Amino acid sequence: MTEPTELSKKQIEYFGLQVKKWADFFRLADWEILTDSEDFDDAYAKCAADVCSRLSTISVAETWDIKPTQRMLSLTAFHEVAELLLAELHQVALSRVMTYEDEEAARHRVIRTLESVIFNEKWK
Repeated sequence: MTEPTELSKKQIEYFGLQVKKWADFFRLADWEILTDSEDFDDAYAKCAADVCSRLSTISVAETWDIKPTQRMLSLTAFHEVAELLLAELHQVALSRVMTYEDEEAARHRVIRTLESVIFNEKWK
């Protein structure tokens, strides 16, 4: 078993830069995204989002059960930004008063983002 690895300040800063990179990639400019590090052991990172205020905090775990590479830190940042991309859809899906129009609007916001980010960039 690998010894727990405490992330360095440089790794935590790199994670924050990767969150910004992926948030910019997905054009999530309507969100205020804060990054920090926390002491939790049930995940490598977490995303907390308030859909109404468009405020999110993406936190990286200060200690990992493996030695993280830059690729792993970037992939983890990507994963948490993807959670943010889907936050509104998740909230709507869990709502007890969700209408078809609410779900459709949230779903199409994600689709429009993907069109903007992927299709428009890749279609030739």
